[in-house]
Amino acid sequence: NDTLKKGETFFDVENDIVISVLDVSDEYLEVGVGPAFSCGDGIIDVWEDCEGSDLNGNTCASIGFKEGDLSCAMDCSFNISLCGEPICPEEHEYVGGNSCVAIFESDLFDGYVFRRAYQSEGLNWNDIRYSSWGLSWYWQDFLNLEIISNGLSPLFQINRVSIPFNTSSVPENIQINSAKIVLINQNSDSIENTHPDSDDFMTLVSTTFDDLDYLVPRFNQFSSVDNPMELSDRIDISDFVDSGNIQAIFELNEQGVGNINASGYSGFGIRAGYDLFNETPNGGENTHLLIQFSSAEPNTSPPMLIVNYTVPICGNLIIEQGE
Repeated sequence: NDTLKKGETFFDVENDIVISVLDVSDEYLEVGVGPAFSCGDGIIDVWEDCEGSDLNGNTCASIGFKEGDLSCAMDCSFNISLCGEPICPEEHEYVGGNSCVAIFESDLFDGYVFRRAYQSEGLNWNDIRYSSWGLSWYWQDFLNLEIISNGLSPLFQINRVSIPFNTSSVPENIQINSAKIVLINQNSDSIENTHPDSDDFMTLVSTTFDDLDYLVPRFNQFSSVDNPMELSDRIDISDFVDSGNIQAIFELNEQGVGNINASGYSGFGIRAGYDLFNETPNGGENTHLLIQFSSAEPNTSPPMLIVNYTVPICGNLIIEQGE
């Protein structure tokens, strides 16, 4: 019942073989299988790092350490005891070239806040867009991005989604090469889009929410109300549905990368296209847009922020902040 991950090995003592996981993807599993006791034969097998003095061209630096002397252990694995500190923090993956990949899951208090108003109250579309407070804050729930305009009763409703990430483990003084936020569609059957040829898109904006703000349904913490700075390319919801994807991938632009905070929380939010403009959607026609994503609630697939970055190195030393 053991589950193997890339880079791991499993020794089958009963059959005297070793199984090494070489690569894993959604479509295939690549493994290497060989005799369990081939270490010491002078040949570096796929499940071995090295053989004696043959390090297969590797050094401490090539496998993710700052400096030092790499050697081969008796079991043909690397002996890193004389290497310096890792280039990447422990929870980040070294990917070569002094670069690391960090994967952050959204905080347990991700969620959405909504504002609703009936026209009988004398409120219009812009009145709720500019509201300071939402009616309620839903956390540990689905991440519901929803727009209702002139629906039943009739009413207006806008949902805004908050996805905070604790990015305090990102080192200072790094060069971020790329970053993206990945969300999993909770239920494709629940997607509703009455006007696929209008402003039916979603985009990332900055927020000031952190993991303590779920107690207060603040509606005005999702960047500027009109034409906010967008932190990613827009995702057209009708294209998303037509493609059959279950993942929404927001590739962060320069402003989005700049929103990553190495000293605490990085606040990202999602707003729908209709919410960015001060005109009632589709000239007042009945409009409904709904899409649900998984939250960080246990047993779901939480939103992920994936950051690829390079650590600048001078000689054998990492450049520290202020140098």
